[in-house]
Amino acid sequence: MINENLLQAAAAINELDAIHSKFVDYIRSLDNKDTQLGFIDTSPDPISVVCLHKTMNITRRIIAIDGQPRSNEYAVHANDNENMVLVSTFYLNASGIIFSTPDESDSLCDYNDALLAEKLLEYTAEGLLKSQIFKPTEAG
Repeated sequence: MINENLLQAAAAINELDAIHSKFVDYIRSLDNKDTQLGFIDTSPDPISVVCLHKTMNITRRIIAIDGQPRSNEYAVHANDNENMVLVSTFYLNASGIIFSTPDESDSLCDYNDALLAEKLLEYTAEGLLKSQIFKPTEAG
């Protein structure tokens, strides 16, 4: 007989896969090419973002907390002189809420928020501006 915790984990992963698909479908439905900060594109996989004139990829993985799958984690990476730099991360739980932290203490919006693109682009822009990509080069 299969352990009940493992069955719950399998069910949670199915729920997280389903909400991820809804999230991607919702992004595809958005007309977000005219936002001031950039746009989100789902035509290639992974999802890509152009923000502050920098193209970045968003990769997804499921994370577990206390031994149970809890959220989809999305890591936003940008290329900086052949090095991939982590710009920001956000988390989508099975209820469809996007958070900036894995402990779900700071919500950004719902996956189907009318201002989803603007909110994610603003969050990404803040991380990008704080990253090494925009830091001055140190003389050496």
